[in-house]
Amino acid sequence: MKTNSTKLIDPFSDALIDALGGTNAVAGMFRVSAAAVSNWRYGIPRARLMYLEVKKPKVVKMILIGLNLIEKK
Repeated sequence: MKTNSTKLIDPFSDALIDALGGTNAVAGMFRVSAAAVSNWRYGIPRARLMYLEVKKPKVVKMILIGLNLIEKK
């Protein structure tokens, strides 16, 4: 697992950002800096995650299934 000096990367957030095209792609989607999205790898802010659940539900579900956080139906 990737780490920063005191924080652990959140596997869900990390995988979701990658599945959406990476840090720069997600930064463009939300019109924020790449540095901001890099910090989201430790946990995507709730409002941003809610947006992604609405706009990219298949990607979110794919990551949840891939990490065994939900069952595939």
